[in-house]
Amino acid sequence: MQTQRASYNYSLHSQRGVATIFAVMMMLSLLAFLAVVTDTGRLYLEKRTLQKNADLAALETALLYCRDQTMDSTAMDAAALNVLSRNNFQGTSGEGGNSTVTVTQSGKAVTVNLAYTVRASLFGQLLSNGFVNLNARATAKACEPIAQLAIRSKLAQIDSSQSSLLNPILGGLLGTTLNLSAADWNGILNTNINLLSYLDALSSELNLDVGDYESVLATDISITDLIEVSTEVLTTAGDTASVTALNTLAAAIPGSPLIALGNVLNVQTGASEAALDTDLNLFSLIEGAIQLASGENTANVNLPVSLPGLASISVKAKVIEPQKLSPIGNPETDEIYVRSAQVRTLVSIDLSGATGVANNLLSAITPLIGDVAIFLETVVSGNVFGAVGNLLDNVFNTLASAACGGIFPCQERKIA
Repeated sequence: MQTQRASYNYSLHSQRGVATIFAVMMMLSLLAFLAVVTDTGRLYLEKRTLQKNADLAALETALLYCRDQTMDSTAMDAAALNVLSRNNFQGTSGEGGNSTVTVTQSGKAVTVNLAYTVRASLFGQLLSNGFVNLNARATAKACEPIAQLAIRSKLAQIDSSQSSLLNPILGGLLGTTLNLSAADWNGILNTNINLLSYLDALSSELNLDVGDYESVLATDISITDLIEVSTEVLTTAGDTASVTALNTLAAAIPGSPLIALGNVLNVQTGASEAALDTDLNLFSLIEGAIQLASGENTANVNLPVSLPGLASISVKAKVIEPQKLSPIGNPETDEIYVRSAQVRTLVSIDLSGATGVANNLLSAITPLIGDVAIFLETVVSGNVFGAVGNLLDNVFNTLASAACGGIFPCQERKIA
């Protein structure tokens, strides 16, 4: 009985030693697996962070190069390093860091290559104690061609030399009085505003999500708010030359009616930020908004003309649509077009008391009907230039014959 108990105690003691060995082996295996999993996740995170930094550096450097294509390789390297430093990326190996930054440019594309050296393992006593080189590459293409078409009808051309006319014209459209000086109007005429920055500022003003430009364009806003937001954008950009004039203009404009900016400025659906990163003339934007706020018919002119002893002529001209701007986009892939009505003109001639003149005019116009018919037949046959020339020749000859002796006295001189 004692011998059997002694054997049993020896067996338990032996098994207890084996369990300890297996427990130690299990702990070592788990520790090794933990080291592998930790290092794998760490290297994956380092690689992902490196790629993110390469993407950011390529995007901003390409954008800066698009705006200033005189940048050389040194300037592009500095721009990329500036982006990386803002994202807490360690410096280059030449600055005591453990990374290498290379920027190359080809055509309109900028490529950023990042090489980053990290320790292979955090568990150097168990695994390799060496280093691993991580590489990331990003290519950004800016300077995509963008285009916009603008079409509008004018009754008169107004430039900086005629800026004093803008007070009564635009003030009349708004039903208010504007008192801007010629220098104020010249400042607005010569000011451009970045469309992307302007739309971002409007989204903040309207409490909309940043980047939701379709909602920005569809939301009603007053002209005063449009102008005030433009002053904020210009001030932020450091362009304060026209801010005082804009504040004066905003104070004189009534708060209603409200307009949707999308009716003045058409932006291609789904347009990228790169397509919106363009400059827009501020005066054209304000002028279009004022015309839209004034109603469908943007301008009317009634011009009486008197011919003593002959007739009274009245000319009425009206622009029947405000300025239209096409969507902004890439003409290679997007449809860039715009359509608008033209100027409607009515000429009334009062020939009361000038019966003889009326008869002469009627007799002169009647033969032209046949000439117009011949003109149309010639155009159909394909000889457009010949048809136009013949029609003009017949019109001038007929009117000259009617005028000479019929309407006005003619004198004929002979030169020896």
